[in-house]
Amino acid sequence: MRPPILRAAALAALLPSMATAQMAVPLIELTPNEGGMTVTGVVTGLAPGTVVAEMKIDKHDTSGSITTRQSREITVSQNSRDVVAKTGFSAGPEARITIEMTLTADGTVIGRARTALGPQD
Repeated sequence: MRPPILRAAALAALLPSMATAQMAVPLIELTPNEGGMTVTGVVTGLAPGTVVAEMKIDKHDTSGSITTRQSREITVSQNSRDVVAKTGFSAGPEARITIEMTLTADGTVIGRARTALGPQD
């Protein structure tokens, strides 16, 4: 059995690669307004790197259904804050809304945020 110090050193050697993989986190901000809401997709940087951020909104209500997607590539740094997309729409009390933000780096998903409002299936 290895001494505890060697095991701790092996774990410490892995931490930098884990921090690099998680270079950013997604955040969905919802702001109610008269008759609807504004949705803002935000990426907060944890470490330097480049991510592709996508925000998808699905809304279903009595007036019909909409699906919208917005995405862009973002260069992040520690403590950076970038708005991916900001959109507003009307929504009554019967509306079913799902909002999802996905972050990818080098083709790998590194973060996902999701929120759902209203009655869900």
